[in-house]
Amino acid sequence: TSYNPARRYGLPTKGRIAPGFDADIALVDPADRWTVRAADSESTQEYTPFEGFELTARVTDTFLRGNHIYAQGKVTGEPTGTYLHRPTGG
Repeated sequence: TSYNPARRYGLPTKGRIAPGFDADIALVDPADRWTVRAADSESTQEYTPFEGFELTARVTDTFLRGNHIYAQGKVTGEPTGTYLHRPTGG
């Protein structure tokens, strides 16, 4: 989560790469060309409105709270998320 959205939504341990913050990081290969296919997705949906789109970058690895949860197209960890209530007001 980037800094401003983290502040807006009251996520004090998100938004920075620094001691005391969650290590939520996605690594991207900007040169990887690929075609979107619903069948290749981890989603339980059987479709995507982006089916057939050709893209020129791809997430290769994802770390959630410092844990390596996605590597080279495969989910490597178990879901650990929690529901976050959206703040109201300005």
